Amino acid sequence: MRDFIKLVTVLTTVCIIAALALSMADKKTRKARERQDRLARLEAIAAVLPEYDNQPDKEKVEFEGVTFYLARKNGEIVGLAFEQEAEGYGGKIRVMIGLDPQGELIGIDIVKHSETPGLGALIDQPEENNPFKDQFFREKRVRRDKPPLILESNIAVAKDGGEIEAITGATISSRVVCEAVKKGLNLFFQAEEKILGKE
Repeated sequence: MRDFIKLVTVLTTVCIIAALALSMADKKTRKARERQDRLARLEAIAAVLPEYDNQPDKEKVEFEGVTFYLARKNGEIVGLAFEQEAEGYGGKIRVMIGLDPQGELIGIDIVKHSETPGLGALIDQPEENNPFKDQFFREKRVRRDKPPLILESNIAVAKDGGEIEAITGATISSRVVCEAVKKGLNLFFQAEEKILGKE
């Protein structure tokens, strides 16, 4: 019995020390992690928007749990960026979407994914090596109509009748990116006036 109590005491002490050490490490690294998260967010925002001179992550609007980051130049809104996600082959794919103030799609960036290396993971390759993301740049225009959103250029993979060429061997991942973009466009048009401060 005495050995059992001793063992429990030792294990409890070890657990308390480990918990305190983890807590201290978390506190000491939190600011650094928050800074890295902000830099990664700003990098993704910059990748999908034209040149701006403000700090978009400091000027944001919330709608249905989504944060819209407003980019300005000389005080005028030149674009907005926001994230959308959809379920991919290996888990959630998070996409940063950039629009101009008229709702025209400027570009996308893959923020996070768990797709298969060498296949689905190619959605996140640099444009010079893989033109997949480039297909979402500028030429994909939107027209407001009833139903609320009709795409003049169909944002869907070619197998689904769209204009986006899927990555070879990664149709599912390519399709999910298209779904996230379409979902994001619809969300923007639901709250366009609020997001752009026109209410």
